[in-house]
Amino acid sequence: MSYPNLSQLNTTLTLDSLVQNRVLVTEIQYLLSVGGFYKGKVDGILGKQTIAAFVEFKKQAYLQHPDRLGQSTARALLELQGKAWHPNPTETSPNRISTVQFRLPTGEMVATNEPIFECKHFTWGEATGNGSRKLADKTILFNVVRTAQCLERVRSHFGNRAIKINSWYRPPSINRAVGGVSNSTHIQGYAVDFTIEGITPVEVYQKLDAWHGKAGGLGKSVLFTHLDLRGYAARWIYGR
Repeated sequence: MSYPNLSQLNTTLTLDSLVQNRVLVTEIQYLLSVGGFYKGKVDGILGKQTIAAFVEFKKQAYLQHPDRLGQSTARALLELQGKAWHPNPTETSPNRISTVQFRLPTGEMVATNEPIFECKHFTWGEATGNGSRKLADKTILFNVVRTAQCLERVRSHFGNRAIKINSWYRPPSINRAVGGVSNSTHIQGYAVDFTIEGITPVEVYQKLDAWHGKAGGLGKSVLFTHLDLRGYAARWIYGR
């Protein structure tokens, strides 16, 4: 399924204004159903069940304004493509997410609920959209592993607080669908957007700024923190 309305959204809409836009509502319903939030019919009708699922999704995604659909929410919804949403894989009911096995570029078979080698707090499923985003080659695999290692250090830096992954590896097709820039570091597997339990993304950015130094980029948003391992310092604020 394609999502022309969500992927091209460039304004903020209220839920009330979506009543007459059944095509857009259909896209939202389908993605919410993929993520496990919506159990009703995908019929383009903005009913109570759809609204409740939308509000719950925004709550779990740490998105503000539960009655509005803007670019950040559209991007988060598009990230649900091909995966089951789970804020923290260690705290998710097994009935919510199905375990998938897939093959790494090395030929090794892994399961989505397995930790990424020695990185016990981060799984292959978190890095690959629950196994739906095939790692194209060994270089991307290597980048995913070193990003997981960096996340373990970040977790330790913040007193072992739980980290929720919003977005990690994106093949070019997914990156285009969510509105990512053509040279996004997510495509190479060494970028991740995340939140940390009990700490605002802005505070996370501030505490990581000096710590991350010249190792890579940091992006600041009220919704998440972006971290990458590009090998030189880069800092920016989303929305500017």
